[in-house]
Amino acid sequence: PLLWREGAFGFNYSLIERRADGVNTGSSFWGVADTGSPFLLVGRCLRRDCPEYCSQWGCFAGNGVPFGLKDTVEVYVSGEARVEWRRGVDLAFLGANAAPEGAAPEGAALAARDLVFGVQNEVAGRGGTGNGVFIGLVRSHAADIRPSFLEQTPFTFLAFDLRTPGREALTLLAAPRSGWRFGGAEALLTPVEGGVVGTLRMVDPQAWGDPVSHYAVIT
Repeated sequence: PLLWREGAFGFNYSLIERRADGVNTGSSFWGVADTGSPFLLVGRCLRRDCPEYCSQWGCFAGNGVPFGLKDTVEVYVSGEARVEWRRGVDLAFLGANAAPEGAAPEGAALAARDLVFGVQNEVAGRGGTGNGVFIGLVRSHAADIRPSFLEQTPFTFLAFDLRTPGREALTLLAAPRSGWRFGGAEALLTPVEGGVVGTLRMVDPQAWGDPVSHYAVIT
């Protein structure tokens, strides 16, 4: 399920850090579902109101595993942030209906293991999406870009259902559902019960120098 918070839709998930001493620790987060970026980011609170902020959005208190990727400054329309790159966490969706194999917290579905992720520290915000941290849903990118969230998972299809206020949902799938039809490998579908009501041909903006494959169409 999606929830509208501070100007954006977000969803609830958990990161499980598997430590060398065998004690696994988990934290839950509300991430902004961002169709314009590729990365799994979490926040490490450096604010004055950390207890309140972390109770609302979730904060990363672990360490992860450094593995040679240098820190970067990630720039978004809503601001920019210094990001430390780590790996070594598993991700579970909270409240998901179907679960791939693997152990996860109660009520959660384990989606991926040993993920590369970014720990967001100082943030220079320009407004637009409130206090949430992005979880990027763009899969493909140029070779010199950090690993995307989705390329580390089995999911190759995503669908948003925004038809009913209060019941909005994001569905991630490893394969299309029965009855979905495609106009080709690069088609943006509008699936509804009983069939597809619209198909738009997608284009890959990397052809024009974009470092990631933003979801784009030519109309």
